[in-house]
Amino acid sequence: MGLGERIRSLRKTAKLTQEELCAAAGFSKKVIQDIESGQGNPTLESLISISDVLKVPTIALFGGDESPARSTLLAAIVEALPALDDRELRMILTRIESLPAKARPGRSTSG
Repeated sequence: MGLGERIRSLRKTAKLTQEELCAAAGFSKKVIQDIESGQGNPTLESLISISDVLKVPTIALFGGDESPARSTLLAAIVEALPALDDRELRMILTRIESLPAKARPGRSTSG
């Protein structure tokens, strides 16, 4: 399921029309139509606004079938990152890269 399809599904789950989502998020209907059809290229700010209206963590717009607990955890991590300085961000990246490859989808074990 792509981003647009996921937003449409979450919007319908929230029992909102495109018009209601647009009004609450401050967009034109065309913007939401383009995003949901896969034609739009939303900004991070747009996605945050949409997730706020839908009352889901922004990461849930990308998350597929993740559990609510995992979505909440990922959202907390993403929200904490801007407060960190470059040294702290490098430390986190180094730690993530040191995890076993099986813990990091898309990474091979061959090096």
